[in-house]
Amino acid sequence: MEFLNDQITNTDFLEFVTDFIHNVVVSTVNEDGHPFAQVCDALYHDNNKLYIMTKKGNDLYNCIEHAPELVITASKGEGTMDSVGIAINGKAYDADHKYQEKILAKNLYLNQIYAGHLEEAKEYMHTIEIMPEVGSIYDIRIKPIYQRKFEF
Repeated sequence: MEFLNDQITNTDFLEFVTDFIHNVVVSTVNEDGHPFAQVCDALYHDNNKLYIMTKKGNDLYNCIEHAPELVITASKGEGTMDSVGIAINGKAYDADHKYQEKILAKNLYLNQIYAGHLEEAKEYMHTIEIMPEVGSIYDIRIKPIYQRKFEF
């Protein structure tokens, strides 16, 4: 699904994020209240929730543990007039190893990234479950420009 329209569902929007956009920036705050952002892959979605994985104890994990509210942003395209952008506001939680096997099966490149220590990585990588509250899309690739808000 490369383009969205008014007939698509919240599930379709999350599928667009995981399968078309994929690379996102997750923004939150650290324990000192300072902004923190990290590039992640939107790896999986199910039941109106989005999933990423991160190492337990790293900066992103610690920020989410401290302040679960986050914003996800991303854009894709060759230039301004060929771009689509998304944003999602929501809350994130450590879901331990939930969907880890499905995530690894869907995103085969992860097996290459962790080649040689995949079983160890499965232990320290935790699934972060993101419960979207509001999402939006701004698509300049089509005329007229397409904008839409999604409420979860």
